[in-house]
Amino acid sequence: MVDPKTGKPMIQKGESEQLIEHAFMFLSNLTAIEEGQKHILGIEGEYKYIVTESIFGMFCYFSKNKSFDFVSNIISNLACLEEGRKYMIEHKYIEAIVIQIVAKDLNSHRKQFLLSCLRNLFFEYQEFEEKFLEMNVPRDICKVIIDEQGLVAADLPDTWKQYGAKVPKSMEEISMPNCASMVDSLVLLGNSDKLILRMHEIDIDSLLPLIKFAEGPEYEDVKLRLEVMQNQ
Repeated sequence: MVDPKTGKPMIQKGESEQLIEHAFMFLSNLTAIEEGQKHILGIEGEYKYIVTESIFGMFCYFSKNKSFDFVSNIISNLACLEEGRKYMIEHKYIEAIVIQIVAKDLNSHRKQFLLSCLRNLFFEYQEFEEKFLEMNVPRDICKVIIDEQGLVAADLPDTWKQYGAKVPKSMEEISMPNCASMVDSLVLLGNSDKLILRMHEIDIDSLLPLIKFAEGPEYEDVKLRLEVMQNQ
């Protein structure tokens, strides 16, 4: 922003980026509740989805700018609402999200909330079963799990060696919340007969036993869901 009298910037670059970040933090808090989600999606107004389109477009364009990281929180929140989920799937948000997640240079904040968003989108597995099959999302989730768990080629069965992580990880280096989101994603997709068949076809059965979670009551449920997956 330029002062019309002096011609000098009224807001310095650092201040501008901070304002952007604070604005997205505010929207993140706003969309934590259903009314806020409906408002940002514009479901009941004449500007339906315009705000969502704008912020997601900026988020993808400024993929390396940390000022836009909180958009991932907003997108994840919007995917809590059925209308938001269907819009994102029908308008190819899900493809853009998967591309970013599979890329190994995504920062930890964006990755955590995009994985949470993706998990939420998979609640629509019945209506979009064919689309998820066409995208082969079970394979992409498994590729990210392999990287997140630090499973190098030597740790993996032949069917998965090509996706091996570059370096192994200790338990302390593994993001347990990210892994839990991905296991939950697989569990949701596993409710579809066609998608569970695809998982068997890509040999998910040989990968699931290699997934590790830390000890503690907070991971007991996800370990139980993982065990159920192994028996499907």
